Amino acid sequence: MKEKVRVLVVDDSALMRKLIPTHVVFNGKVGALTGVLGKLAKANINLVSLSAVTAGKRRYGMVFWVKKKDVARAARVLGAR
Repeated sequence: MKEKVRVLVVDDSALMRKLIPTHVVFNGKVGALTGVLGKLAKANINLVSLSAVTAGKRRYGMVFWVKKKDVARAARVLGAR
């Protein structure tokens, strides 16, 4: 029996215009991304979206989005420069 696949396409461009992407780059530590997410969670900052990648040779990166009202606080919590 063939399974049915439901595809939902949503125009979220209005939402994305309200968000500011923030990026974090890591070198070499497994679990480093979870540390960042833990800091944000402890500060009650919710992520709207997240994308993480690896470039091999223990290089990792992440782009995440928070609401505009949380950008300065997220930067402070993560010690952004």
